[in-house]
Amino acid sequence: MAKRQTTPSTSVAATRSEQRFSMWAAGQIGYENYLFLVVCILAQLATVLITWPLWEVRQSLVNIPWVAGLPQIPFGFLIIVSLVGVLASPRRFGLATHLVVLAAAMLWDQTRCQPQVLWIAVFTIACVFERAKQFCVWALVALWLWAGIHKAISVEWYQGNSLQLVYQAGFSEPSKWCYWFAHAVTISEIAQGIFAIARPRLAAWTCLLLHIGIAGFMLFIQWNLSVLPWNVCTAIVGTWLMLNATAVENRSCKGLLAIPDPAHPETPRWFGWSVVVVLLLLPAGFYTGHVRHCFAHVLYSGGLPQASISKKDGSVEQLMGWDAVRVPFPHEPKAFLDYFCLTAAPGEKMHLHEVRPWLSSRYYQLDHRRRPQEISRADFYSNDAPGSSIAGIGFDDRTATFDLVASGAAMKRRTADSMIFAIEFRPDYFSSEMLNLVTGLPNIEEIQLLGCDVRDDDLKKIVTLEKLEGIGLSETPITLEGLQHLSAMKRLKLIEYKGEIYDSIDEIIGSK
Repeated sequence: MAKRQTTPSTSVAATRSEQRFSMWAAGQIGYENYLFLVVCILAQLATVLITWPLWEVRQSLVNIPWVAGLPQIPFGFLIIVSLVGVLASPRRFGLATHLVVLAAAMLWDQTRCQPQVLWIAVFTIACVFERAKQFCVWALVALWLWAGIHKAISVEWYQGNSLQLVYQAGFSEPSKWCYWFAHAVTISEIAQGIFAIARPRLAAWTCLLLHIGIAGFMLFIQWNLSVLPWNVCTAIVGTWLMLNATAVENRSCKGLLAIPDPAHPETPRWFGWSVVVVLLLLPAGFYTGHVRHCFAHVLYSGGLPQASISKKDGSVEQLMGWDAVRVPFPHEPKAFLDYFCLTAAPGEKMHLHEVRPWLSSRYYQLDHRRRPQEISRADFYSNDAPGSSIAGIGFDDRTATFDLVASGAAMKRRTADSMIFAIEFRPDYFSSEMLNLVTGLPNIEEIQLLGCDVRDDDLKKIVTLEKLEGIGLSETPITLEGLQHLSAMKRLKLIEYKGEIYDSIDEIIGSK
């Protein structure tokens, strides 16, 4: 019997069909990679839709370009089109086009440089290029480790930030549970990073649980919903990457360690380890001001710079973001200064408040050319400084505020969102260390120390309060020698002392 032979035309047609398939979509990267690529694209699409005002031209919380003078254009629709391009041709032109559009959108507005957007882009690259997978595994290790490290060394995380999250979760006694919550989150993130180094494939399942838990918590408290797609994407794609990570088992440890390989087999190992070292050390640059917090994995831990802009009408603008763009303002000195130049009027002032230990707070005034000029603290709080007729309003230190409230001090604000202007100490709870915290509230105008055990040298701690106008010192052991410490305070014009009210320190000394 003669054998059936395949006709040349059939073979050529099949080959052409295979070639056409390999030119598009899953044919370029394989079905498995494409499946997880679809997860990334859907996550990025959901993020853009949730934060749609962020990608448009805005009047409220204006767009802040990296380069001054860039004409603003809307990027929302362009990003969606580029995401479709990734699905159509991920390797040939789709991914490259999407990354260019995304980078341009961030160049045109610093507010768009958000960790959730950046991380989904990283996962997208890992789905398209095999060589990127191992680097992405180590990037996840850095994410988990530093997200926990930042929290572990942040005072703000253990105070206001964790308290806010516990309060929004509906706990009946949030102040009682916030420390337990803070420790649990911190330990779980650091442990996940260590586990990912030691046993990456087992860490895949804890990755799934961790990020599904974060997404569920955010959904439950209905806060910062823009990170939901990122966490779901990390739970799915991150788990897949960890399960498929190439690990190098350490036989001397009897299999207890299986450190992820630093790079793809076709990539030089020296290059792979160099990248790993950079990934693990780069976030430390946040504390010296050289790395933006969105690249340093600073997530909810606090410790970010803050700013307040003092307006000519006496109001103060605190730059937070959220409502207008559904994401936080980029708490970076450059972003604050650029926003100040775009929105403030000549003569208005800005306080850039730093809590990072190696960086100091700064004060600025906008000149007639709309350029920020750094000024001294004294000139900031003065209303007769050159070129300005307003007294600046400084940013209240959150850690100091939290500690003072916890110590029993009563504080007053003129409105719910204004700075603290008055504080009253209770004798039963007072300690001299509390006056050190008061310096973190630069807008204090009144201090009541009636009946408190305050000593002469303690008054030295408050002489830097530029706006202090009144102080209550009745029924305290303060002597005339102690009052001399306050004599240089220019605005102090109301002093309660030994049951009498005086207009100045000199009047008290003269009457004695």
